[in-house]
Amino acid sequence: MNGRALSVASAVSAEREGFDFTASQRQLIRDTFANGASDAEFEVLLEVARARRLNPLLRQIHFVQRWDSEKHRMVWSTQVSIDGLRAIAERTGLYQGQDEPEFVDNPDGTIKLCKVRVWRRDWPRPAVGVAYWNEYVQTIRDKQTGKSRPTAMWARMPHVMLAKCSEALALRKAFPEDMAGLYTVDEMAQAQRDPTPQPTRSQGPATHGIAPIEPVARTEFHIHASLPAVASQPEAPREPPTRHGPVVKTVLAEPAGPPEAPPAATNASSITATSPTPRSDPWMDFFG
Repeated sequence: MNGRALSVASAVSAEREGFDFTASQRQLIRDTFANGASDAEFEVLLEVARARRLNPLLRQIHFVQRWDSEKHRMVWSTQVSIDGLRAIAERTGLYQGQDEPEFVDNPDGTIKLCKVRVWRRDWPRPAVGVAYWNEYVQTIRDKQTGKSRPTAMWARMPHVMLAKCSEALALRKAFPEDMAGLYTVDEMAQAQRDPTPQPTRSQGPATHGIAPIEPVARTEFHIHASLPAVASQPEAPREPPTRHGPVVKTVLAEPAGPPEAPPAATNASSITATSPTPRSDPWMDFFG
């Protein structure tokens, strides 16, 4: 092996140093962070961690499941933490720190957005990440009010959570070759706050953020709206028809000649005995 090949092999070995996990470490990572993943899926997840030089045991990278609408099944993917992005930036040798996050409020005092500036040694100007509250806040639906509200973490530490999202944006802008395609859990939490439920035959197509309503059997009764108001004679109470009994269709006799104009005001006291009386029918007596 010539000197050039040895140097390349040494560089690759140094690059992967600390990321060639032992058998026990692999089993620990799989049981803790990828429980349920197949052998092939776990190998892909672990290879991504090696390629990015991110250690799942240090929480620099996470293995998560999400619903793939094209494959129509749950798939495994990787997401990084803000510490993982910081570690990548530090390894480039070009990271020169960042400014403190700047917040802009709405007129009512709530948070509107956050800005973070990340500096590189070879850039005269910083890379700026701007994260808007409405685009990144993770919400849940309140069971009592039915309205959306921030989750416990976003409600307790809103500035910290939004600052991490804007910092991740700025870091990707500053180091696109090293961080392309890497998104933090905080950035993706809103997109996965209510994971798209797996559609079933009874549910039909899944909808984002809305639990599908199971169809239930119901009975509909249609009463003709043009029937005149008639005071029926009191009769002995009848047993209501059973739900599964035969449906009786009542046909009313059409009055001879053109219909008379209805009176201006119709109430129970103004109805006379000459009012047209429909034929007695158990269904109409029950609902009338």
